[in-house]
Amino acid sequence: MFDERAFIMLVELADVDEFAEMVTNPSSDEEKALRAHLGDQRYRRLHALALKRGLRPAKERRRGNVVVIHGVMGSALTAFDHKGLREQIWPNAHSIAQGHLERLRLAGDGRNPFYPQEIVGPTGILKRHYGELLLRLSQHWDVRAFVYDWRKDLKVAAAELHARLRGWFDDDDQVHIVAHGMGGLVARIFIHDFPDRWSGTQDQGQTDGQPPVLGGRLIMLGVPTTGSWVIPRAFAGIDDTLKALDVLHS
Repeated sequence: MFDERAFIMLVELADVDEFAEMVTNPSSDEEKALRAHLGDQRYRRLHALALKRGLRPAKERRRGNVVVIHGVMGSALTAFDHKGLREQIWPNAHSIAQGHLERLRLAGDGRNPFYPQEIVGPTGILKRHYGELLLRLSQHWDVRAFVYDWRKDLKVAAAELHARLRGWFDDDDQVHIVAHGMGGLVARIFIHDFPDRWSGTQDQGQTDGQPPVLGGRLIMLGVPTTGSWVIPRAFAGIDDTLKALDVLHS
C-alpha cells in the first residue's frame, strides 16, 4: 500500500537530481501525492522544469557551482529516537495539530535537544518553496542545497556550511551562493568567520595573457540585513502566523 507521508518525506530529503527524477517520472500515486503537497499549478511548473532539465545535452558544459541556502523555517525538521525511528515534525499538519511543535524546543544552551530521548535535525530543503529555484538553476549549473537547523545559533550553521563546502568542492573552486532570508545571514557569517575559504573563490587576475577568471558571488534574496520585527514577535508568542500554527498552546 502506498504510504503518502513516507513518500513526501523522501521528496523533502531528496537532492536536486533525485527531486528532478521524482517530478519527471512519478507513478500515479506519487503524482497524486505531489499535486496535493505542492499544489496543482506548482507541480505542473516543476514537472515542466524537470522535463526541460532532462533535455539538456549530456556534454553541455556547466557554468559553475551554486549553493542554495534557505530561509527561516525553510528546511524539514525530523525527529529520530534511540531506535532510529523518524517522524517529520516540521512541516507536518498532523503533528502541529497534535501540539508537537513543543518537540522542536531546544535546551537552554540553544544547541542541544530539550528532550534527550529524541534528536531533531534538518533533513532537506522544502521543495514547495525552493523546488522551482533549484530546478531552474540546475538547468545550467551544478546545484546543491545547504540545509541547516534554523532554530540554532547562525554561527553553528555557518560552520556547517564551511564544512559542507570543503566536502563538496576543492578549496579554489568557484562557488556562488544564492541565499534567501535568514540564509543570507548564514552566508554573511560564513564569509566573516572563514574569510580564507571565501577569498579562495574570488576573482583571479590575468595569467599568461588570458582573461581574468571571475570568482564566486553572494546573491541575497530578501535578506533581513538590518533585522526583522517578526522574530521578537514570534519569541513573545504574539505573531499571527505562530498563533495560527499552534492552536493548542497559549
